[in-house]
Amino acid sequence: MPKKTPEPEQAPKADNYAKINMPAAFLTPHDIQTSDGRTFEKCFVSFPKGTKVNGIDVSGFSTDVFLSDYMKKDMLEKGRATVSFKKDEPVPIWTGKKDDAEHPYQRYEVKATDLTHALKVAQDAYKAGKAAERAAEKGAVSLADEAQDMASGKDALAGDTPEKENSRTGQDIAQ
Repeated sequence: MPKKTPEPEQAPKADNYAKINMPAAFLTPHDIQTSDGRTFEKCFVSFPKGTKVNGIDVSGFSTDVFLSDYMKKDMLEKGRATVSFKKDEPVPIWTGKKDDAEHPYQRYEVKATDLTHALKVAQDAYKAGKAAERAAEKGAVSLADEAQDMASGKDALAGDTPEKENSRTGQDIAQ
């Protein structure tokens, strides 16, 4: 009976990517063409207001990633897509335009994990702000509620009680 050779133990596969699930509103697909004529699909990733990487505000900055078929499908179907950056490579981010005095070009490189963390914090802060707005709107009084309160106040001043409910006669009014 031949001996079976033991299979080498496989180390757990390391996740070498920093990932963030972004709303499609912050993703803008575009094509690039290389000098040798090849065309690739990429996607600009815009950073929302309040994005701070290591305490530095990078709101309005952008970066770009290659656009996969999965990302396109998720953007169309779910309105969100997962953006991945290699952990061991710095991510270039930029803002402004070259040769524009009003909006000067600025370019930095940041760690992928720091960037995804900053984007997650900005998204969570945005969600919390929107939830607070919705809660405040629920506590707000509508015009219909105001009209009903005014009508009941008018009746109370006139001496009507809810039990009588519009049962005033001419004699009641004369008194």
